[in-house]
Amino acid sequence: MSYKFIFQFFISLLVCIYSYSQEYSYTNFNIKNGLAGSTAYCITQDKDGFIWIGTETGVSRFDGTHFKNFTSSDGLPDAEILQIFADSKGRIWMAPFSKSVCYYYKGKIHNQDNDSTLKKIRLNGIVGGFAEDKYGTILIRQRTKLLLLKTNDEIIEYNSLKNSPIQNCIAASRSASGNFLIEEGQYVYEIANGHFTEVVTATLNPYNHELYIDLTPNLMICRESFGISVIKTLPRGEKYEVAFRPTQISFSILDDSLVCVNSTDGTTEFNTRHISNPKKFLPGISVTRTFRDDEGNKWFTTAGQGIFKLQPGFRNVQNPEQNK
Repeated sequence: MSYKFIFQFFISLLVCIYSYSQEYSYTNFNIKNGLAGSTAYCITQDKDGFIWIGTETGVSRFDGTHFKNFTSSDGLPDAEILQIFADSKGRIWMAPFSKSVCYYYKGKIHNQDNDSTLKKIRLNGIVGGFAEDKYGTILIRQRTKLLLLKTNDEIIEYNSLKNSPIQNCIAASRSASGNFLIEEGQYVYEIANGHFTEVVTATLNPYNHELYIDLTPNLMICRESFGISVIKTLPRGEKYEVAFRPTQISFSILDDSLVCVNSTDGTTEFNTRHISNPKKFLPGISVTRTFRDDEGNKWFTTAGQGIFKLQPGFRNVQNPEQNK
């Protein structure tokens, strides 16, 4: 929506702007502002400009002014939402903390009880993520199974890859050519016309943990060893190393050059063009994800403190009273 942030100025008068460091200032949204829960796991933006947040107690849709919340009473199979994804049709796909899947579309939450197509889906466990290819096919990723939901409602299942069972599929994305990328068994493959082609052949992620990898069409980051994470360009394979620390929670890739390491001590942003000059956001805050919307604004979901939006143009902000 072109007007989605038209009331941003008025919100800033009502919502406290936090300055947790001397570098940046943020607007914080929490339960008192209408957010469904203080712990937020995931965030996305739909094609109309709404921001969607998955929390421990429901899903929130933010129009720039107000939050509209959805819970189990609205059709969510489980109120705790771990993954959220907006597709090109305007559907908001959600993966709850249960063996189920659902999506919001045109005012209704479609789940496996009320949707004839979703009812046909057989899940092995919790859904780990979603992706969409250039044809509008939706990939539903699980650790041991891939489900492709085509535009004609046909469902294709993959339980094996090159004659071996899928055991640790921990990341998925669209590929640069518009197909699908997945990480399985420490390798990245492109799926096209039912064929799996290796994109990166080096061992990538011996820890096999979904929080220790993020994958986009042209970039990936993963934990490679006890103390090292690597950023790799795809398919060229250019490699950049950054330290892995025990406080880390997850990775978030914002574009073809910006990668965020989210931790219990804020977020560190690395730019592959200037890898030695990282930026620090929200020190002291447990950040679960970092997201950049269509207007370039950065958002941070947190464990226990709602969500934060980076205030553009605010640098070196201090309260003069603090220096007296």
